[in-house]
Amino acid sequence: MLCLNLIINYLILMSAGSFLHRKKRRLRLICGALFGSLCSLIILLPPLSNLLNFAVKLLVSSVICLISFGFSSKKDFLVNTAAFFLMSFLFCGVMLALWFIFTPRGMVINNSTVYFNISPIYLIVSALVTYLITRLVCRITGRREVKNLYINVKIENLSNVAELKGKLDTGCNLKEPFSGSPVIVCGAEKIRSVAPERVIEYQKCPVGAGAPVGVRIIPYKTIDSDGLLPCFKPDKVYINGKPCFNEIYIAAAEGEKISGDADCLINPLCIE
Repeated sequence: MLCLNLIINYLILMSAGSFLHRKKRRLRLICGALFGSLCSLIILLPPLSNLLNFAVKLLVSSVICLISFGFSSKKDFLVNTAAFFLMSFLFCGVMLALWFIFTPRGMVINNSTVYFNISPIYLIVSALVTYLITRLVCRITGRREVKNLYINVKIENLSNVAELKGKLDTGCNLKEPFSGSPVIVCGAEKIRSVAPERVIEYQKCPVGAGAPVGVRIIPYKTIDSDGLLPCFKPDKVYINGKPCFNEIYIAAAEGEKISGDADCLINPLCIE
């Protein structure tokens, strides 16, 4: 039973990763599938209440996603977990459809865990067929990978240069309030060499009374936080080696990475 659950969990994680276009590390997926397989032994426990059963399932799924895809941000973690649930429901639906069509005998459900008392070969073949169907559904309706999502950004200022790996984000619509110019949000540690010292100081310790002279402040709001980001206008900005002639501001955010493995988030208006 554990071996079969390992295979099915692995196929579900592969499907979730493909659906989200995540970089899939085979060893991590195997470890996540193995953890999920061990947790399937919950079927041997006495029946749990609906609330407790849901809490256990949610906790197990969260840990599986953390093991398989890691943690880069709260948003990515929630998206990963939601995709894992979606693929699990899709697998369950297709498996049940195959069960009704071919009517194999012997199915036990306890604590929301399904156990098929049927040939392992049949179950593996069914899981592979389900995986292929799931991949087809993902290809038709799933998220499509945005071309040129990652962009090389070079910032010149104060006779210094910083090169960053940028990520084009259609959800990033930050603009400098007075000029209306688009903003690139960068990790403060990545732009330390080109940012005015006042910008870095303000980022570390915001002043409620106002920003220092020469520092512009941009309000921002995300799903789980809001606040102010200090920004400055650099001497030059290059995107994929080409100079940007429109006015662009650079905002300093906490840390190095902004989203996943990206050093900065780029407002699409920066490349128009």
